[in-house]
Amino acid sequence: MRRSNGSARRSALPSPQPASSGRRSRTVRSLICGSALLSLPARATPCSRPCLRRPTTPSSSGGRRPPSRLPHPRWRVLRPTLWRRAGRVRGNSRPGGCAMSQLEAIVAELDAHRIRFEQFCLSLTAEELERSVPGSTWLVRDFIAHLATIDGPVAEMFRAVRRGEDAGLRTADGNRFDVDEWNEHRVRERRKHSVEALLEEARRERDLLKRDLLALTDDDLGRPIRFAGDAKRPPTTVPLGAYLRGWCKHDPMHVVDMCRALPGRAEQLGAWLEDPVVARYQAAMNPEP
Repeated sequence: MRRSNGSARRSALPSPQPASSGRRSRTVRSLICGSALLSLPARATPCSRPCLRRPTTPSSSGGRRPPSRLPHPRWRVLRPTLWRRAGRVRGNSRPGGCAMSQLEAIVAELDAHRIRFEQFCLSLTAEELERSVPGSTWLVRDFIAHLATIDGPVAEMFRAVRRGEDAGLRTADGNRFDVDEWNEHRVRERRKHSVEALLEEARRERDLLKRDLLALTDDDLGRPIRFAGDAKRPPTTVPLGAYLRGWCKHDPMHVVDMCRALPGRAEQLGAWLEDPVVARYQAAMNPEP
């Protein structure tokens, strides 16, 4: 019996290949951002509006168009909205695509500032390191020694917060911790250390500090901490989270101090030092007469 034309056309179509033939099967990727789950195709057909068009459509011959080799770009459109709905930090993300927590964002900023700070310190000549900083009793090198050592007391404050204790630092006999005296002692001890040795000490202290910093919880960030004040700033009480958002700029704050003895250096560093938080710190520590 002769087949109809329609049957002949259908029989002429290639038969489906089994999965074992080596052809890559279509898979589904799942992307989790916060509380939202997106199921995305492994491959997609390029289109001008990727959020609205389906990745593949039936062709006129009854088959399906071959998938594109490019990953589907829909996640680039939807991801920021989902992060904001999940209550994450805006504008910050891990390389893998998940939103950063507030503490992770602070650590990322700390790391970025420390990279630039190390580059700046290593660019200084021996003569520049020994210059006296106007308006201070310290040399340029002393600010490097300060930033290499101050993470220890700050990490102890974080541990006290985690234990539910008073975040205000105390000495072994229970007296108030005098940060100015402590800083002066550490700086004098390191006057003969090389820049490389100071930066290596700073790396060790920073690694220990980040471990204690990332152990904090959201409740810890909301706890008020008491700043006992120093030679130039009065005592005050602030939430720990607010303190951290300013403290993470500690490196550029002191680079501004160092640049007072290094004419032209601040202009070379450009926008790194043009931060409103850094400007407020400088206004408090070095008020104009």
